[in-house]
Amino acid sequence: MYPIFRFVSACIALLGIAFVTGCFDQTVDGDKITMTCSPWVAQVFIGFSIGAFVVAFVLRKRSIGVLIACIGIGLFGFLVLLPAAQLDNIVLDDEHYERNGGFSYFHRVHDEIKFKETKQIEIIQVKKKARRGGTQISYYFVVTGKDGLEPRELPIGDMAKYMVSEIANRARKQGVEFFNSSDLELH
Repeated sequence: MYPIFRFVSACIALLGIAFVTGCFDQTVDGDKITMTCSPWVAQVFIGFSIGAFVVAFVLRKRSIGVLIACIGIGLFGFLVLLPAAQLDNIVLDDEHYERNGGFSYFHRVHDEIKFKETKQIEIIQVKKKARRGGTQISYYFVVTGKDGLEPRELPIGDMAKYMVSEIANRARKQGVEFFNSSDLELH
């Protein structure tokens, strides 16, 4: 067996162990809660990229196509996946909810709900047909402001799903009506 396959097998095993430990870290500072991606997520993307470069180096004489594909995969890990993992975060305090995500050099997502300016928040779910006959469920905050403008829909990502109950509690403390019209559980 080639040493590279042992390396790849070890990386897959470590990745499995890392996923069991959880993807997000939560820090609390007074009334402020910050949720970010765990450091191991970035380390996995770095290892993924280095592994792709190593495979490209080992197999460079066999096929130029494999060489180009592995270099492309390695660059994708370094230039796209690693920054995305580092930039995703959620900040929640008694005054507002803020979600930052995306890439610094592509479309950057910045969603914010200021509780003092909000009249109502509703959680809805949207079901879409996925490929091969499956169903994809997406969740959204529908935020109605006190200014009477049209409600806006803010996506609830995987990270925010863990904080929905806390967001609801903090919004209700500020007098915001909070409704859950989805199957997302509030604890």
